[in-house]
Amino acid sequence: MTVVQQITYGNAQVRGQLREWKKQLAEDYNAFELAYRRGAYTRDILDMVKRTSSTGRARVLQRLDKALPGATLERKQLEEKFPFAVWSILKPRSAMTVAVPSDDPRRGSLSQDCVTVNYIVAGLIPEARGEQIVAGMMEGAWTLEVPDHALGRAVERSWLLQPSTLIREAHLNLLALPGDSVADRVFDHKADHKASVYLKAGSGCFVGHFRLGQDISNDMEYGLHFRALTWLHDDELYDNQVVVGNPGRPGHQLADGWFLPSPFFWSAGTSDGSRVKMVVWKPAMRSPTADD
Repeated sequence: MTVVQQITYGNAQVRGQLREWKKQLAEDYNAFELAYRRGAYTRDILDMVKRTSSTGRARVLQRLDKALPGATLERKQLEEKFPFAVWSILKPRSAMTVAVPSDDPRRGSLSQDCVTVNYIVAGLIPEARGEQIVAGMMEGAWTLEVPDHALGRAVERSWLLQPSTLIREAHLNLLALPGDSVADRVFDHKADHKASVYLKAGSGCFVGHFRLGQDISNDMEYGLHFRALTWLHDDELYDNQVVVGNPGRPGHQLADGWFLPSPFFWSAGTSDGSRVKMVVWKPAMRSPTADD
């Protein structure tokens, strides 16, 4: 049985803002999920992958983009052999941690409801570790998990900044981080003492950890995400609490490896659990431009 820790915000304005915001998120996500399960996007996806010109594919993608409630187009590949597009969507949900031992002091924190940044991929997608390519759509957890406590502190202490703005900035910063700079934090996933990461978001930062583990919704492949514990304003930080947010070199960012949507990579752990080997199915992707 999963124990959910409900968070009550002392600030009534914060409480009201988050209640209405999460209600809208739930409406958008539920509308997407219902259409997705009904196969409502299948015709447009098949139309897009059958087109031979990037112009024709772009017209279909525009139609598909308008049909996805609450989703933000992140990346696309229309000119090459395997056309596809990637969106992000915010999902209000229960905790990502499925089971927490009753004697674990982190149980209350790990059991909080949260908002995650999920991916939506549509087009030609690799399956069975790249052994086949199929036309379709996939959706799943992507970069960021923000529990209710961290969300409330972020909104309250950033002077009621829109929570979507804070989360999106953190999401984009995660994608751009240099992959090598987080390797030690990622592969130290068994340590209880691992150092906190201060991820730039708004006028402060989310404080949390990278979490690496097997995903039961993705055939037990290893996946990485950042879990926020709280949010601190810049004025609250000590000198030794260094905020990360500077991007890495193109091609060497987390977006090019661990933070590719999960259909584009697969992984296997070593026998002692100390390392995870990763294979990337690496198509060319570009972010949408202002002209798209």
